[in-house]
Amino acid sequence: MGFDAATLSMIAAVVAVFIVVVLIRAVRKPRRGPQAAPPHLVKPVPAEVQVRVGEELSGGRKIQAIKEVRKATGYGLKEAKDIVEAMAAGWSVPGGPGEHAGGLAHRVRELREQRRMGDAIRLITEQTGMNEAEAVRMIESLD
Repeated sequence: MGFDAATLSMIAAVVAVFIVVVLIRAVRKPRRGPQAAPPHLVKPVPAEVQVRVGEELSGGRKIQAIKEVRKATGYGLKEAKDIVEAMAAGWSVPGGPGEHAGGLAHRVRELREQRRMGDAIRLITEQTGMNEAEAVRMIESLD
């Protein structure tokens, strides 16, 4: 029970087309790694709360993690849920005012004085979710 040459050629062509389609889809698929939270999620969450949320998430307790954020920050349900989901996706969320707000500006000033603008821009985008243009404007606005 063998196949003739025309049948084998047809099977080979179908397999080749299938492989090409799969490769094209694999190449076009965006790769995502950890990134800063979207700008609408830039509300600060204290570091100790982020640690507790991480523990709750690792234990599969998303609802408890949302409760932790709400209790510690006073955010509404949607805000807390968005923050927890961002953290679960590996996005960075800024810490509380004592941790990043003043500290971030101070660190950015230091980097600017050291002529390390790339590092300053990267720090701002990672901590706040700003894009590069917004980060540059922030750097320029610091006295």
